Amino acid sequence: MKHIFKITLVLFLLSNVAWGQINKDRDVIGSAGNYSSTPTLQVAWTVGEVAVTTETSGNLIVTQGFQQEYIGVSAVSNLEFAGEINVFPNPVADVLNFRIEVEKNVEMVGELFDATGKKVYEIASFEVYDQYQDQINFSDLPAGNWFLRFVDKTNNTEKTFTIVKAR
Repeated sequence: MKHIFKITLVLFLLSNVAWGQINKDRDVIGSAGNYSSTPTLQVAWTVGEVAVTTETSGNLIVTQGFQQEYIGVSAVSNLEFAGEINVFPNPVADVLNFRIEVEKNVEMVGELFDATGKKVYEIASFEVYDQYQDQINFSDLPAGNWFLRFVDKTNNTEKTFTIVKAR
């Protein structure tokens, strides 16, 4: 009787090990999508994916984005402008002054955006040698918040200011 019990116990444990493994195909949580294939072509698409993280547990890896065949790590960093930029007066009524000071010569552009993100004015490319000063006419613009961005094209850095246009 003990011998049968031991054999039954061993078979039970081995069956759980054999059947306990899970093989799961990729799934996506999204608002729409489909997958089609022919002998020479595979097409897969998704819309509105909501699973956007990567989690690992042993052999299981759940990755952001169903369509990612190869996983790579990329970093995004916002580099702050190394020089000094002053804008004044803020709030502005008619004319906004700006002064840029740098240690090394740089090429820059300026852009003015409204509250919706639409570019309404561009300061053409200019060189800054130690110091640069100029003005922007706000007299024809409506009251509200504006975003003034200076981009250092030499070093790929930028600085953005929120400008308040007074009534």
